[in-house]
Amino acid sequence: MKKFLSVLTAIFFGLAVLINTAAFKSMLSGPALITATFVSLVLVLILSFVIASNYAAANKKNPGGNNKLSDYFKNIWAVIILITLFSFGISFAGGIMTFGAMTFARGADSIFMNGAVFTVPMFAVYLLGIYKSFAKLGYQDTQKQVFDLNFKILTLVLVFIFVMPSAVLSNAYSTYYLQNGIFVNFRSVFSFKIDLSVINDYDVVESNANLAMAPVMLKVLLTLAIEMAVAVSAYIRGKAQYAKRYLTGKDYKTV
Repeated sequence: MKKFLSVLTAIFFGLAVLINTAAFKSMLSGPALITATFVSLVLVLILSFVIASNYAAANKKNPGGNNKLSDYFKNIWAVIILITLFSFGISFAGGIMTFGAMTFARGADSIFMNGAVFTVPMFAVYLLGIYKSFAKLGYQDTQKQVFDLNFKILTLVLVFIFVMPSAVLSNAYSTYYLQNGIFVNFRSVFSFKIDLSVINDYDVVESNANLAMAPVMLKVLLTLAIEMAVAVSAYIRGKAQYAKRYLTGKDYKTV
């Protein structure tokens, strides 16, 4: 069951990468974002239902715990919604900070380290929040004897499919313009830059017909890989913390 779900999830993730690449390569930013977001939502809904139903069927005979399809489905979407809201909050706060700094420094002879002074701290705060959240989750799941690393990895992949359109958009159109300043996506940490030569240009930024999507997608995937590594290590760390505190010398079983 786990092998089947892992392969299926990898296929869906690859499909999401292809669709996002094609959408942002061929369309303007607005229609591309709408199209890619809709497709990603459909993919996530289908895959989350398949994962939840398979886990529910595999664990329906286990006593106690959350063994219903609806329980697994809610667990998946709780993580998706929480990470999405946290991402939005960090990016909004970073956007306000960037907007304020650039408004104050308009016309100054500075490039703010090409914008890294804003996005790097944003990304660091986000990763810290993810680490603490998943460490706590690993601790609690171990305590409840429902620790399941494979399920959490599949859930994270669903999160990444869901947020991929906004991440691609931010990396494809990453030059900072003052009129777009209230929201800076931290997932553009490897692409974001501030160009003071256009900081006073209030024209609408449209898509680049010669946009090279390969480096854009590589940067997006690198960002998501870092998120995955932090979340997984934190989840495992949470289990280790519980075991160290309560389970020394004792046998312990998880699903």
